[in-house]
Amino acid sequence: MTGIYKPDRGSVLYDGMPVYDNPEVKERVGYVADYNEYIRYYTVTRMVHMYECFYPKMNKEKFNEYNQIFKLPVNKTVLLCRKGRK
Repeated sequence: MTGIYKPDRGSVLYDGMPVYDNPEVKERVGYVADYNEYIRYYTVTRMVHMYECFYPKMNKEKFNEYNQIFKLPVNKTVLLCRKGRK
């Protein structure tokens, strides 16, 4: 539904606009995968940079404001825990 895979038939619309290959729509849609292997190796700083590349409206200053509250260690890697794995 987020336009990652090209449809072989039909279409997915968001607010009347097609999702696939449409950056305007993708700026307004979020996506959280069940599992991403690559994220395990990313620091929080690298994740912020990645989101800046994907989302032109990503606001690093807003992230920093929130991080004053949540205090994520920005130079640490993101740790994933899946049920049954350590």
